Amino acid sequence: MKRLVAVVLLASALLSILGAAPYLGVAQSVTSTSVEVGYLTNSIDQNLSLSMPLLGSLESSQGWYATPVASMNILYKGKVGPTFAIGVGPTLRMGWEFEKALGLQAGLLVQLSLEAPAVMDILFLELAYLPQWFAWMGGTPSSGLLKKSITDFVRFGYRHAF
Repeated sequence: MKRLVAVVLLASALLSILGAAPYLGVAQSVTSTSVEVGYLTNSIDQNLSLSMPLLGSLESSQGWYATPVASMNILYKGKVGPTFAIGVGPTLRMGWEFEKALGLQAGLLVQLSLEAPAVMDILFLELAYLPQWFAWMGGTPSSGLLKKSITDFVRFGYRHAF
């Protein structure tokens, strides 16, 4: 436990040296709702998100908690004007069904965002290219919800940096 606390404190200290701003966000895709944490600088945006298929579970017999998806994105951003930014980078997604299946999906992510620097609010739209040959599925999922959740290619949302 002491090592974990030391690692978290060291990582926080390094982020303060880099001038990175941590943020919290919420996003919606075609099948799932995501909560994310991350940090951003003027040129890099890195985040971890946890998605639950709230909309997708309406069509399925499973509960909304049955197929969570975790994803990690690292985007390299460029500003176009004072408030508009375009980011490009890799994405890695992992979804699972308890004791049934595990799915991994890698791809390329493009993000378009409107950023209000004075208040640190960001509205974003993400588009993903997720080729089928970058996917791996272990086990047998009980429905198509797991595959739909890890292959969402459009997502929009809001982030607030601190």
